[in-house]
Amino acid sequence: MLPEERAREKIDKQLINAGWDIVSRNEYIPKSTSAVKEGLMQGNTESDYLLFVDDKAIAVVEAKREDNPLGPEVEKQAEGYAKSPQNWYGLWYQGLIPLVYMANGKKIYFKNMLTDPDGDYVELSEMHSPKKMLSLINKVSEYGALPRLEKKGLRDCQYNAEIELEKSMKEGKKKNLAILATGSGKTYLACLASYRLLNYTPTKRILFLVDRNNLARQTEAEFSQFDRTEGQVEMSSLYEIKRLKKENDIKADIVISTIQKLFAVLTGQALSDDSEDAEDEKTMTDEEKESKEVITLGDDLKLPPDHFQFIIVDAYGIIGLNSKDSTDKGFLKLSPILFSPQKRLMVDLRRKHAQNEDLSAKRSAACNFGSTVSDVVPSHLLQRQSAEHTPDVDLHRSTVRYPKDVSLACAA
Repeated sequence: MLPEERAREKIDKQLINAGWDIVSRNEYIPKSTSAVKEGLMQGNTESDYLLFVDDKAIAVVEAKREDNPLGPEVEKQAEGYAKSPQNWYGLWYQGLIPLVYMANGKKIYFKNMLTDPDGDYVELSEMHSPKKMLSLINKVSEYGALPRLEKKGLRDCQYNAEIELEKSMKEGKKKNLAILATGSGKTYLACLASYRLLNYTPTKRILFLVDRNNLARQTEAEFSQFDRTEGQVEMSSLYEIKRLKKENDIKADIVISTIQKLFAVLTGQALSDDSEDAEDEKTMTDEEKESKEVITLGDDLKLPPDHFQFIIVDAYGIIGLNSKDSTDKGFLKLSPILFSPQKRLMVDLRRKHAQNEDLSAKRSAACNFGSTVSDVVPSHLLQRQSAEHTPDVDLHRSTVRYPKDVSLACAA
C-alpha cells in the first residue's frame, strides 16, 4: 500500500468515527451527512474531501501522506478550496466553505474561516461531527446533525427501519409505520430512534404509548438501560425517563404511558390510585365487551398540541385498529390532538402469532428486509381495517403505503 493510500485509509476511519459517510461523487445521497471524495471546486480542481450537511458544503479536508508536516503550503491549498466552491451545489455562506481541515492520518488541524480566517490552525484529537460543525458555524438544522448510523450491533430489520424512518422524516413525512415481528427488537429500535432525535435534532420531548402497564414497565427498563450513545452512557443518565404515574411526569424528556393515563392528563382528571395490575385487568375486561361508547376529549385540554415532538405507538394493531371497537380506548379520538402536523410518529405493529406457531422461523424472516408483508401482518388483519385506514400492499416489493401522509419505515 502506498503512503498516500495508507493515510487516506486512516482519514476515512476518522471521518466515519465522527459520523460521516464516505462516498464518491456519483454515490452522493441527498440530505445525508456525507464526505465526498475528490469534491469538485472551481478551476477544475478537487478537494480531497468535501463535506455536506443538508446538501450544503460545510467543510473541506485536505489529505496528505503521513510524513507531510501540513505546513503553510498545504494551508494555502486547503483555504484556496474553501474560497472557490462551485456555484451548482448548496452553501451555508455565499462564496465560502466555512470550515477547513488538514489531515495526514496522524494529525488533524482545523480553522474556522468565519470567525478566525487569519488565525492559526488548531490541532484536534478527532474529526468534528456534523453536530459540532453546525455549532461552529452557528447554524441549526432539523435533521442535518444526524450522523451516519453504524450498522454493527443492529439487526438488519432494525438498521433498515431506522434508516428509512430518518429518510422519511427528512422528506417531510410526519407519520411512519415500522412493521417488525415479535422478538425482533422493536423497543430497542424505539430507543435508538428516540436517542438520535433527542441528541441530534431539535426534538425535546418524546411519548411512548402502550396499552398495558406491564408493557410500560418493560419499556421504561429498556429505555433506561439503552447505552448505544456517545460514550456508551446509559440513556437514563442523559435524559429524564418517566412512566406517567403523577401529573408532573408528563414534563419528562421521555414519557411512557398507557392511553388511559394520557387521556386523564389531557382532560384534567386525577390519575387513578388503583394498582397497575388491577388497571390492566379492568382494561382487558372492558375490551371483551362490545362497547358503543364514543370517547370525546372536550375543548379544555391540558396539553398543547406540540407538547410531544415525536410519538411512538407500540402494538398499533392492538391499541387501535385491531380492537373490537377502535374508539374503546380513545386511540382514534386522541389522534387529532397527538398526531398534529408538528409531530413525528412511528407506529410499531407487532405480529400476533398463533399459539402453536414456530416463532424462530418468523423472527428470522422478520429481520430480512426482503420478506413479504404477509410474513408479519396476517391478511385477515389488513382486511378488517376500515376503508379509511386500509393500506395498499405490494407483496412483491415488501411495502405498505397508507393513504394521505402515512408512510412505511420498514417492512420486515
